[in-house]
Amino acid sequence: MTAEFDLLATTSDGLKEVPHRFPIAGTDQLKVLEINELKAKKYGIEYVTAAGLAQAALGSADLLLNWRWLRNKRPEDVDHGKIGAAYLKVALAVDEQAEESVLAVPKGVEWHFLTAKAERSKHYDKVKEGTRVLSVDLGVRHLASCSVFELKSHP
Repeated sequence: MTAEFDLLATTSDGLKEVPHRFPIAGTDQLKVLEINELKAKKYGIEYVTAAGLAQAALGSADLLLNWRWLRNKRPEDVDHGKIGAAYLKVALAVDEQAEESVLAVPKGVEWHFLTAKAERSKHYDKVKEGTRVLSVDLGVRHLASCSVFELKSHP
């Protein structure tokens, strides 16, 4: 597998974007990795989970280098490709795998949880008993916390 992206190169006319292709080593996170065109001309991957086949669209990508190591190398060495370890970090937007009935939250119930603060609201009666999952997303592609709890009514 390879990654290809444009880098600036010095030419006689100034700077120019030139495509470069780099080989990518495998990863243990995804054993079989193939980038395909998904719906709406987005690219992504397909992978297998316990629930079956899943998809994730490619998001932003970062090339991570060991800058401390790289700064101490001679420019000639760097020009010849001796850049040390390099890692390609890719953000993935994972498709929802839950059924529509699970994802559907009546608007009144959502409003109750956002505003009730343990007090009865006009939407109190719409809240049904059952198991809930609460997760906090830090926005940095990591799950901060996940709680599973059960709602029960009491007199």
